[in-house]
Amino acid sequence: MKKSWTSDDSRKMTEASRLNETNAPLSQAQLKIALEYRDVLKKTYLFLRFGIVGTVVAILLAVFFFTPDDYLVHDGQTLPSISHYYYTPARIVFTGALCAASLALLAIAGKGVQSYLLNLAALLAPLIAIIPTPVLPSEVGPAAQLANCPSTIDCIPADQLPYVATGFHIWLIISIAVMIVALGWNVWHHINKSRRVPEAFRVILALGFAVWILYFALWNVPGQDLFRQYGHVAAAGVFFILIATVTVIEAWRQWADRDNQSEPPPPAFFHRRMYSGIYLALGVIMFLDIIAGTLILTKFIRPEDWQIGNSVFIVEVVALAAFAVFWLVQTAEHFKDSNGWESLSEARRRGRALRQAR
Repeated sequence: MKKSWTSDDSRKMTEASRLNETNAPLSQAQLKIALEYRDVLKKTYLFLRFGIVGTVVAILLAVFFFTPDDYLVHDGQTLPSISHYYYTPARIVFTGALCAASLALLAIAGKGVQSYLLNLAALLAPLIAIIPTPVLPSEVGPAAQLANCPSTIDCIPADQLPYVATGFHIWLIISIAVMIVALGWNVWHHINKSRRVPEAFRVILALGFAVWILYFALWNVPGQDLFRQYGHVAAAGVFFILIATVTVIEAWRQWADRDNQSEPPPPAFFHRRMYSGIYLALGVIMFLDIIAGTLILTKFIRPEDWQIGNSVFIVEVVALAAFAVFWLVQTAEHFKDSNGWESLSEARRRGRALRQAR
């Protein structure tokens, strides 16, 4: 089924007629059904994109407005990072929102490599929620009642480990099942040669299996030191790197196709050049934010020397805000169409053909 790209009635009929593989004219009943499917797909993508924005809003609401003061070290002040709110009542929102975002990222399918990168991000998102950041009891309020760490080094308190174990084992089972199904889909189409499976799909699927094997191995290492110390931050870091990469690809795609007014038609509300600039700005913000977070966590820079408190918290808020804005812009761009992700190579090919025609 080829996707329709606009809500214009005449283009609807043109696109719907192409759904018929025999090239025979569609009957009125068939045309009505085709257009209904198209509208359902458009609404589904629209709700998924806007729902991802909602997950960020939910996390920020729980952090800023609904965490009781007795879970904070100082009344009215934030914890060292958003991840520290795992140890407060905000945990239920934090974990639920990340798992919901994971499902949405997996569901928004398309032809571009962006779709496969987001599939890998969807694999990592639950790990951010399941594996908490290491903490000292002194870093959260007394109401958290965390068990002491065995040393002065941050750890996942012992009383939290059963929750981690349950969530992680569920992730192991569900994620490997999904990847095995995806692998079977790949093999099936390869054997039957009924559809060309993009190389990007195979690369990302291989990376997904590599992530699963790595975390499985870290979990089974005696003591689980690397898993507990770096499992959360590694998943979060790679997740935002993938999102930033998708954002830059979207900027490139819009710029490559900037002068094209044919199919697919221009995105809703703004010109392609405007979307390209917005996506590029967001991508730069995300990558700079990732670099800043890395430098802070590795102690290469010390924001406390500049009297900047809770610098990791600031970095995480910026990352979440950029993530939410990206999906708001995606919602606006695709407000009138039923497209998931378009291929960058197709946009570049159209752009080259248009310039050569001039």
